[in-house]
Amino acid sequence: MKFIKKFKKLILSLILLFIVCIGWIFRPHQRANPENIDPALKIITEPYKSINTYFFMDGGSIGIEITGQNDRVFKACFYATDMTIQTDKNTYDGLSIGAIHYSVENSSLCKNIDTKLRLIEILREKKSKQLYDDACIARVSDRLSDYIKIFWKRYIVTPQDYMNF
Repeated sequence: MKFIKKFKKLILSLILLFIVCIGWIFRPHQRANPENIDPALKIITEPYKSINTYFFMDGGSIGIEITGQNDRVFKACFYATDMTIQTDKNTYDGLSIGAIHYSVENSSLCKNIDTKLRLIEILREKKSKQLYDDACIARVSDRLSDYIKIFWKRYIVTPQDYMNF
């Protein structure tokens, strides 16, 4: 009888722990404060005409090019400030604005977290996402839920055109 009570408590504790873990994995995304977003991104009008993402083979820099309804173009690059080429270890803590790669002369460093968050929001809101776009979101946000979405779309429920780059 004592064993059954302990077993029930253990099962209840494991279920509760599972629910907490799932809640943490799929917690809401951090939102950008619109007042702190870089002015160059603010002037791009929605709905966007095009949103393009680029991967570079320099350790994984990610370029983004957004064209607004007003035909203005915003370019940015997420990159790892730790320039060791360890793609599984790099965190995209650097943001460069003005070009799709940080090494271009007219790019400037942006330390504003709200601009980075807004760019991630724009990528998430993109209507027709391909594997490439979802991979960019997952690499930059580094959230487990984004990696789960890629796995889910790629191997479980997605049509073949998701795989086309």
